[in-house]
Amino acid sequence: MTIIESLPDERTIKLSPDSIQETIELMKPVKVAIVIPALNEELAVGKVIDEIHSTLDNYKLTVSDAMNTVLVGLKPGIVVVDGGSTDNTANIAKSRRAVVLRQRGRGYGDALVVGFGYAIEAFDPDVLVMMDADGTYDAADMPRILLPILSDEADIVLGNRFSGMQPGAMTFTNRIGNRAISWLANRLLGVGVSDTQCGLRALAPDVAKLFNGYANGMSFATEMLADAEHAGARIIEISIVYRPRIGRTKLDPLHDGARIAGIILRLLRDYRPLLFFGGAGAALAFLGILFGLNTVKTWLYTGAVASMPSALLTILLIAAGLQLASLGLLADMIKSQRPNRRLPPTLPRTVSMK
Repeated sequence: MTIIESLPDERTIKLSPDSIQETIELMKPVKVAIVIPALNEELAVGKVIDEIHSTLDNYKLTVSDAMNTVLVGLKPGIVVVDGGSTDNTANIAKSRRAVVLRQRGRGYGDALVVGFGYAIEAFDPDVLVMMDADGTYDAADMPRILLPILSDEADIVLGNRFSGMQPGAMTFTNRIGNRAISWLANRLLGVGVSDTQCGLRALAPDVAKLFNGYANGMSFATEMLADAEHAGARIIEISIVYRPRIGRTKLDPLHDGARIAGIILRLLRDYRPLLFFGGAGAALAFLGILFGLNTVKTWLYTGAVASMPSALLTILLIAAGLQLASLGLLADMIKSQRPNRRLPPTLPRTVSMK
């Protein structure tokens, strides 16, 4: 299937005697499952769902194969994962044709894993979308993040909030924190995106099956990218609009930032153990050498050890550094023997977008 571009609401179909069945397959709507974690978002969730329907219900794609070109629509299925709201969030979502799931666990990551699992089973979607329930993301950006997935140009498409951020959408502290976390994730995990914490993403269903949700909080956004990159997923970014949220924020920048940094270190341990343990070992050995310089200098000039505690600390630090480096080598060898979770290969096809 080749997706060329979006067109107005028109339908022109040319049938040939040998391709009626193929054309019928082409005419099927593209199924889009949207997963929205929500907790006490009664002020915003209705507006978010209304914007999704307004954008996708009448959107048309021109789809072609070697024989035919047809217009198809998008068939959205919306899943709101309610994390235990005490307000009217669930009822508002139900009144707008959304499926509402009551989350048994806790956290943003757990809600997404639950929502992905349900959406794949219930809708068998061509593409999955995740977005927040607070009104910060504009559903008008959704077709642009869908197209690279549907045209097989990417496996995950992220929005980049920094390129289209409206005034007041993010505090200065949060902006600095997001930049720092994204820089850290890129440097240590090699995910290669500039906004690792963006909550508007499109995913191929096979990619969503990779995630097991070790990180059930906000740090799941980083874990998702690391898991996908490790599995060989193609990840791209698209500029999006980011608006001020509706209602009171639930984010705790210091707490969430510390948890995300911890997840980055755990992922570094799992995916790049030689760097994790070897880096720590090199740091300890370096400290040991610094502590030992004066002791060695004194010994060379006088033939006596001036400070036995300093000498012992030097030996311990260097020995610990060597042990960590050896552990890193061993962990890296074990990792290389483990079967990696890889994405299934896509069928050969020619894809073009205009």
